[in-house]
Amino acid sequence: MAQANKMVNDGATGQTGATGSTGLAGSTGPADGYTGATGLTGATGLTGMSGQTGAGATGLTGATGLTGATGLTGMSGQTGAGATGLTGATGLTGMSGQTGMSGQTGPTGVASGSYWRTIQIGAASHIAAKAAGTYALSEGNNAAAVSGTGVLYPQSLFDLVAARYPNVAGAAATMRIVATLLGNNVAAYAASASVVVGLHAVSRPASSGGTGVSINTLAAATAGTTTTFQDPTADMMTERITSTFALPADGFYALGFVTDATVQTAALLQVYAELQVLTPMGSDGATGATVTGPTGSSGSTGSTGPTGPEGGPLGPTGPTGVEPQATYLGTTGATDGTETINFDNGSVQRLILNAATAITLSATATVGTYLLLLVQGTTGCTGTWTTTVEWPGGAGPTLSTANGSVDIITLAKANGSWWGMYNLDFK
Repeated sequence: MAQANKMVNDGATGQTGATGSTGLAGSTGPADGYTGATGLTGATGLTGMSGQTGAGATGLTGATGLTGATGLTGMSGQTGAGATGLTGATGLTGMSGQTGMSGQTGPTGVASGSYWRTIQIGAASHIAAKAAGTYALSEGNNAAAVSGTGVLYPQSLFDLVAARYPNVAGAAATMRIVATLLGNNVAAYAASASVVVGLHAVSRPASSGGTGVSINTLAAATAGTTTTFQDPTADMMTERITSTFALPADGFYALGFVTDATVQTAALLQVYAELQVLTPMGSDGATGATVTGPTGSSGSTGSTGPTGPEGGPLGPTGPTGVEPQATYLGTTGATDGTETINFDNGSVQRLILNAATAITLSATATVGTYLLLLVQGTTGCTGTWTTTVEWPGGAGPTLSTANGSVDIITLAKANGSWWGMYNLDFK
């Protein structure tokens, strides 16, 4: 604690000194004379000495005592070392009930609408020097047959019977011809000319053959069944489709064409035609009803296992694994010519080419990414791939040829297939 100050009283004030005596008055001058000079003022008496101040001195203030040092903080007690106990395993979830069987799907109704179907095909070549006239197409892409002339091969001839294509729901069947004309690199005709493809009624003359040939005569094309190729050009390939037409009268018909000029030397035309019929279809049948069976009930959930006790010690931390290192393959012998790169030995492999080498890739893993470094040990050695590899654009790498140059091939494998990319000519 600090020492208390000691208080001392002041001494009494001293007495006032005596007043000095008044100086002498000057003498009075004559009655009629000048007033005499005023006498000098007497000197002021000395002031008396002040009484002495009381001698009691003020006591010194005691010095403040030093503050004591703060005591050290006590150490915290250790936390209890017991680790949290393991949580008990969750009980097994009960099995879900089986899903009820789906009901049978009703039968699909008959499709509605109509579609074109081909019922007759004809094709023929029309060669140089063939004159204007009516020609029948054949069934084997033979030369076109001049109407009324005996031929050895069959023509595109058929019996058309309307009853085979009955009306459906009041709608009648209809027909069309799809024709294609091809030419070689010589224009077929020297001047303006046409090729008109159509359906022609066929008749037989009284004498329809003899000497091993058969004669068929084509009438003019049935009205509404034609399509025209005007002024065929060199290297042409053009398709034409007729307007839809009703079934003509029953009888024998042939697919044919009519030209109005002679084919030039070295020219060639090929004529193709299909007779198609459009048969109406019935309306859609009703879709069968779908019946879904009931869903089976879910099994009950298993109870949760008990929580393990606290305080079990924590297991030690396992050692850090060793990072795998890439491995390399050695030099291919100059007379070997084949090499298997086994990536099970490491994801990065190096192959030094001392001869033209057929390379086979091998890896046990189903999925993986690998690097292959190809080094030219001898100038100009080639490498081919016996394993199928998909390359960018479908073309594999053309290896660098300079001695010591390095080409890096990046490979990926997935589900038995290999893909590759490459960077070439590292030096």
